[in-house]
Amino acid sequence: ALKALDIGPGHQVMTVGHTFVSTTEAIVNVGATPVFVDIDEFYHLDVNKMELTDTLKAILFVDLYGQTPDIDKILNFAKQFNLKVIEDAAQSFGSEYKGKKIGSVSDLTCFSFNPVKNLGAMGDAGAVTGKKEYIDKVKMYRDHGRKTKFEYDSVGYNARIDNIQAVVMQT
Repeated sequence: ALKALDIGPGHQVMTVGHTFVSTTEAIVNVGATPVFVDIDEFYHLDVNKMELTDTLKAILFVDLYGQTPDIDKILNFAKQFNLKVIEDAAQSFGSEYKGKKIGSVSDLTCFSFNPVKNLGAMGDAGAVTGKKEYIDKVKMYRDHGRKTKFEYDSVGYNARIDNIQAVVMQT
């Protein structure tokens, strides 16, 4: 998701430390720097403590325990400073925010289907939802960076859900 939003070296990403290591790991793996914000009484990003930095390019917030932070405040802050917004919804699959399904409110939303999550596969799996302009890039990166069968645009990953996990998720 970060790579699809062109986040990389020299950029900062606002997030929280109260999360699984993979949140920070994703930021560091694209060459960006995490900027940690305190959590509120519900263990979410404290929207009242968000501050702009010179190289801040995105906010990666985390939904915990099936709940979300104040997404409206996050989106307003992001809009004001032209920042991208990524939601880590590994624990909020099926939840809603003010009548909108989680996965439809941020630029990109990442879901985990790890067996211990709300909707689990038999092994590791996941999905990204969001705005079409970014999803097209996500699809390219997840399949080795290719646009077509023999045309590679960028260095990507082999991050497609395997057939067995897809069948488990379907049932």
